[in-house]
Amino acid sequence: MTRRGQLLLKIAVAVALAFAAWCALWVFSSADLAFVPCHGTYSLFAPTVRCRQPPLAMLLCGASLLVALGLLLIGRIAKRSSTRHPDVSA
Repeated sequence: MTRRGQLLLKIAVAVALAFAAWCALWVFSSADLAFVPCHGTYSLFAPTVRCRQPPLAMLLCGASLLVALGLLLIGRIAKRSSTRHPDVSA
């Protein structure tokens, strides 16, 4: 993998982790704001939008963490394969 590819991969992982952190903060914020109107129960299929936000934020947080993990694994696999078969063009 080229240096440019490694840099882009690291930036993508950082963006995915930053989005996951933002979603985690959104979970806490929306759960706090929706506690009284939703009586402490949240669902993706609730009749009010406010009661749908905490589970939606949790799903987005988990999905972005999985994306970050997948990108890290792709980077490791690409790094390992490039070290096993070095370019002998010199």
